[in-house]
Amino acid sequence: MAAAGSDVPPRIGLSHSRGLSLSVGLEDTENRVFLVTGGLGNVGRGVLESLADPGQGLTRGSDEIRCLTRNPQSTAAVKLSKDLRSVAVVKGDFEDPLTL
Repeated sequence: MAAAGSDVPPRIGLSHSRGLSLSVGLEDTENRVFLVTGGLGNVGRGVLESLADPGQGLTRGSDEIRCLTRNPQSTAAVKLSKDLRSVAVVKGDFEDPLTL
């Protein structure tokens, strides 16, 4: 945590059972958007689960959580949408900048 009077915003860290760790700043903004790439894989899915879990304290009600995938209709993407309803699965491809 930042010291009192410091210009550095506080951060929250977490460790997940899959061995990943995540740190999120608590800058005072109205809406934040978290875009997770690779969210359909094991590590990315763990990041999404942690962000979507209100008990972790990483996100606020006004935050948006998005998972970028080339094919939102894939079996894995549809399953993610059903399992984590607060996560929006969005279409995009790094090789096509207009989709980002």
